[in-house]
Amino acid sequence: MSKIGIVIVSDDDKVGLMLCAKYKTSKENFIMKYVCDVCGWEYDEEKGYPEGGIAPGTKWKDIPDDFECPLCLVGKDQFSAAE
Repeated sequence: MSKIGIVIVSDDDKVGLMLCAKYKTSKENFIMKYVCDVCGWEYDEEKGYPEGGIAPGTKWKDIPDDFECPLCLVGKDQFSAAE
């Protein structure tokens, strides 16, 4: 984790304002959705897929490589990140 900060000081150098962003974020920190390119079924990382044994909060990268779409049975490689 990287910390960054910015200090802005007024012209008279008596008053300062510090703005800090505690952490840089990356795409991995966001909750993503992935859509089957064949049938449109959507995997939402926040909801998971409890019916298939995948707990809420499970990241797409942590889903087994042999995962299949529950509707059309294509493999994980047939999914794309939703925009």
